Amino acid sequence: MGSYFSQIVEEMEQQEQQVVEEVVEEVMEEEKEVEEVEEKKEMEEEEKEEEEKEEEEEKEEEEEEKEEEEKEEEEKEEEEKEEVEEEVK
Repeated sequence: MGSYFSQIVEEMEQQEQQVVEEVVEEVMEEEKEVEEVEEKKEMEEEEKEEEEKEEEEEKEEEEEEKEEEEKEEEEKEEEEKEEVEEEVK
């Protein structure tokens, strides 16, 4: 009779241990998934920041080119004006 109860207790302990192992495994999988999602989010944020930085650099470059063109245009107009003044004299 005693061995019957000890066998039942042992089976229950084995089942409990199996449930504990399954829960631990599920928790570890969920933590891994959360970590992967966080890593993906981080990567997306880094990509976004990089894109914004590139856009800003392009914008600055365009501004500089525009300013340079305007400056060249002004110099050209100034030269033409001087030439006309020379011709008038």
